[in-house]
Amino acid sequence: MNSGLASGAFTPVVDRTFDLTDIAEAHRYTAAGDQVGEIVVTVDHGRSEQPESTPSRGLRPKGLLGLRSRC
Repeated sequence: MNSGLASGAFTPVVDRTFDLTDIAEAHRYTAAGDQVGEIVVTVDHGRSEQPESTPSRGLRPKGLLGLRSRC
């Protein structure tokens, strides 16, 4: 599978993209089970505000593709 991703034979299908500030909505959308592809959460490193809470463990809900950084 890794070689397929590296060669471009496999590409992830992104259903929706959420900003980190909308993480609760991203979790609700994932839990609803209506997604067709992966969910992407973007992180804007230029912001001075921090999210109200961060998970203490690196949990990855089913269908959550990962984080995309906008630097």
